[in-house]
Amino acid sequence: MATTPLKKMGNCGKGCCPDLKKALKGLDCLKGMDIEVLCPFFSMKNLPAGEVLFREGDEAAFMAFILSGKLEIKKQTEFPAKYFVLSILGKDSCVGEQAISWDETAFRSATATALEETEMVLLTRASFDDIYNKYPNVAARLLKSLLHEISFRLNAANERMAAVF
Repeated sequence: MATTPLKKMGNCGKGCCPDLKKALKGLDCLKGMDIEVLCPFFSMKNLPAGEVLFREGDEAAFMAFILSGKLEIKKQTEFPAKYFVLSILGKDSCVGEQAISWDETAFRSATATALEETEMVLLTRASFDDIYNKYPNVAARLLKSLLHEISFRLNAANERMAAVF
């Protein structure tokens, strides 16, 4: 199964499509942020069940905020064709954060596959860099929100690991 190509859906170029604006307003991590400022930097994507958003080893060029549906995040083990499921992410989760936090040489550390039809908004590295350069305060609030999400997931992973031992 090939990785679904990244293509913009729902971004109107100059302004912001009503569907994209509504999607961004619905994301908990963006509450209180200036959606009018952020909207032109995002795009929408629908991923059918079973489709791969990205594969381990792919270039990390974008991150995604899940609006609906579920993504399975899995990591290749040392055994061929054997994977370890890291997490199942759903509404209001984000995935692929390293795409905006690392340089252009970042690669995916896991594979993300839709378990059901999944609707997302995407933020490319280039778009985040534009936000950072044009609206540093908005970028800082966005990063703080992402840090909160990542910290929450790390704490949950730590709890799961502690329960095993």
